[in-house]
Amino acid sequence: LALMDEHGIGTDASMAQHVSKVAQRKYVTLDENTRQMIPSALGLALAHGYALVDLGLLLPSVRARIENECASIAKGAVSKDVVIARTIRIFEGKLASFACKIDRIPLMLAVAYSQSGDRRGGIAGGAGGGGGGGGRDPKFG
Repeated sequence: LALMDEHGIGTDASMAQHVSKVAQRKYVTLDENTRQMIPSALGLALAHGYALVDLGLLLPSVRARIENECASIAKGAVSKDVVIARTIRIFEGKLASFACKIDRIPLMLAVAYSQSGDRRGGIAGGAGGGGGGGGRDPKFG
């Protein structure tokens, strides 16, 4: 959330919605005492997988750039069509890159699942990996 705020991404309401969604999707757990988000095995696996494919998918810079471009549209400094064309170009490139490297993602998800202590509900669990223990790859937390 601090990075979202620092980069001017979202509003107070959308940040709260973001927290709710990432917790609902089991990418994090929320420590009720400290109100800190703790990455789950799934969240860590996805982050590591995205970083292998395209680090820009994790960093706030792409989203911040789009939000800044929207502000420029509102100020009349650039046209909506120009911003849409630029944004589509960026994400077409990211999609092409992702498609070429997508084979890296299943390994990350398999690691997350093997580290998860909860086998009933799919991939979930704490940042420590729960019950997977012994075969843990140190690159993945």
